[in-house]
Amino acid sequence: MRDKLLRRRRGACAALAAAIVGSALAFGTTTASASAAKWGCEGGSPVSLPNPKTARINNNAYGRVIELRHAPEIYSDPSIDEPNCTWGRISNARVGDLVWVDKSWDGGRTWSQLSITRVTSGTSAYTGAWTNAGTWMRACISVPNVSGAKCTPGWW
Repeated sequence: MRDKLLRRRRGACAALAAAIVGSALAFGTTTASASAAKWGCEGGSPVSLPNPKTARINNNAYGRVIELRHAPEIYSDPSIDEPNCTWGRISNARVGDLVWVDKSWDGGRTWSQLSITRVTSGTSAYTGAWTNAGTWMRACISVPNVSGAKCTPGWW
């Protein structure tokens, strides 16, 4: 009986320790990731991001303009160089065009498509913003009735 109680107590202590460690890891975010989350850099709208800049541009993509944009000044600590909030934008677009961001962890050998966004009205659209820490990114588009995609030159 006593051994059974000790095993239960040990199990309860191990579960409690795991919960405490898990909570510490979950809430122990860095200044950079906390700030990126504050600005909505994991799929959020880039509209309110301060001082956006163009990292890459393709001015000749089926008559459209594709940009990979970023907001490098989202941190109050000027020593933090990255991550940036990064997103794609299409201009001179037509309804039905698609724009998205490709994100790679291996220099562009493989990648994932993020925030595939359809132009539903007007002549421009943008994707959600994504943190680019430790990754390479580019913006791409496809247009109806044309095979293949066009992207910004190179990975950034």
